[in-house]
Amino acid sequence: MKTYLPVTKTLLFFLLIGIFSLSCGKLKEVTKKVSSNEPRVYFCEKWDQQKNAPVNESTRFTTGFLTVVLEMPGDKTLGVAEVNLRITKTKDASGNAVEKIIGTFPFEVEATWNTAYFTDPENITFSEPGTYRVSVYKNDGTLIGSGEVEIVSR
Repeated sequence: MKTYLPVTKTLLFFLLIGIFSLSCGKLKEVTKKVSSNEPRVYFCEKWDQQKNAPVNESTRFTTGFLTVVLEMPGDKTLGVAEVNLRITKTKDASGNAVEKIIGTFPFEVEATWNTAYFTDPENITFSEPGTYRVSVYKNDGTLIGSGEVEIVSR
């Protein structure tokens, strides 16, 4: 009697690889759906008003002025007329942990907006390398969302 054990093992191996690959794809899809339920704060060089879109979005920039974007998930809106941006330095240029509030700056928005961009060359300027967290709060102190950006030397 002839056995086909090597063929069976090979088939089993490829079947397990296939199941694992499909599972990872579904996990990524579920993770994306869950995270898309949260407001997103991100950074760009500027906002293109004609295209209504960010220009050069990234998580890493050289020192200087940036635009901060707050994007609400789905069809949610800001629901307030004013927000406060708090800029906090969380790491120095060497990666050492620090917790230094750079400033908190008020901005007027429309309650019906689902996306707002904040440009203020006087206040949203990152002059020192490091990692910064920008948090957006309602006036009552409720956190709407936050994002991190790494600033490097020119």
